[in-house]
Amino acid sequence: MTRLYLIRHAQAEGNLYRRMHGWYDSLITDTGYRQIAALTGRFDGVPIDAVYSSPLTRCKTTARAIYVPHHLPLQIEPGLIEIGVGVWEDLPFGDVQVHDPERMRLFGEVSPAYSVEGGETYQQVQERMVEAIYKIADANPGKTVACFSHGMVIRTALSWFRGYGLEGIGKVPHSDNTGVACIEVEGRDVRVLFEADNSHLPLEISTMIKQRGPGEERTVFAMGNANLWFRPWRPYEEKELYFRYRHEAWVDIHGREAFFDGEAFYQAALRASLIEPKSVMVACLGDEIVGMIQMNLERDAESGVCFVPFVYMNPTYRHKGLGVQLIGQAVSTARPLGRDKLRLRCAPTNQIAKRFYTRNGFRKIGMAQDSQVPLELLEKDIGYPKED
Repeated sequence: MTRLYLIRHAQAEGNLYRRMHGWYDSLITDTGYRQIAALTGRFDGVPIDAVYSSPLTRCKTTARAIYVPHHLPLQIEPGLIEIGVGVWEDLPFGDVQVHDPERMRLFGEVSPAYSVEGGETYQQVQERMVEAIYKIADANPGKTVACFSHGMVIRTALSWFRGYGLEGIGKVPHSDNTGVACIEVEGRDVRVLFEADNSHLPLEISTMIKQRGPGEERTVFAMGNANLWFRPWRPYEEKELYFRYRHEAWVDIHGREAFFDGEAFYQAALRASLIEPKSVMVACLGDEIVGMIQMNLERDAESGVCFVPFVYMNPTYRHKGLGVQLIGQAVSTARPLGRDKLRLRCAPTNQIAKRFYTRNGFRKIGMAQDSQVPLELLEKDIGYPKED
């Protein structure tokens, strides 16, 4: 008999930024690293003979919780990878909800009828995940193995082993990030001992208490559950919108209009958007514009930087857990261009913004030298970690 722990990865960018990350190779968040530390404590003193992981970075990073302290090699098993979502990869949840609502509904309901171009069906995922688990068990008879995988594919396997079949995946509970299931495998007989156990996580670092994915139930922090979608700013017909956002942000931060040059700000945004429309994006919630993010893809590019001159959220929607999705849009724009850092400026007196940026991985690297008012330079690393 082989005992397998099936462990979901720690909180990753897709969970935080509300984006469709199947095979997209996202990174672990700051909260995710705290979850990994808690997982290490959970398995302290638990005998583990082998550790396997999905090939994606978010699983390999989480697997360090066990293979490093247990002095074991990490073995990669492709069958443990998350469901591939094809043309949806790295799109915001909100974008798919707005532009492909019926298939998003089927996806959220874990329907056997779900399919998307270039992606996998739930049946394909269930078959290859079950096969991967049997393969690992056969290679480790009588041993205890930790397998690091993804929420959806773990659910498909547990549904099969519980006898629910493909249609019964919805009966298997959603797992928190770093949630643990345990099964015993003997031949082709499998017994599920427990599932979705997050007892090692303090409430303040539990993902499920704050967010949900498509189709998941949630009763708290309802606005943080809302999914934004993004489109390019229309620089000519939405000029006044940009002026208004820039002016409101300037006065809110500096308390005066001195040094405010709205036309210069607008011209810089116009140039950026004409070079690359994704440089200036409008954030929408349903039919309403709720924010904007502007990027300068030329400035500091030789240093691997994506410079972010302007991040704005409508006051009505501030302090509701939505702003982090703007950061996610910047990451999604910058990373395919080979950038490994986001850099922006923040007024030293703007404590609310500083707390927001610090909470989301930005660190002060100095003071801006090209500003008429004091501004701190903040930077966030978005590069992939080096392999061991």
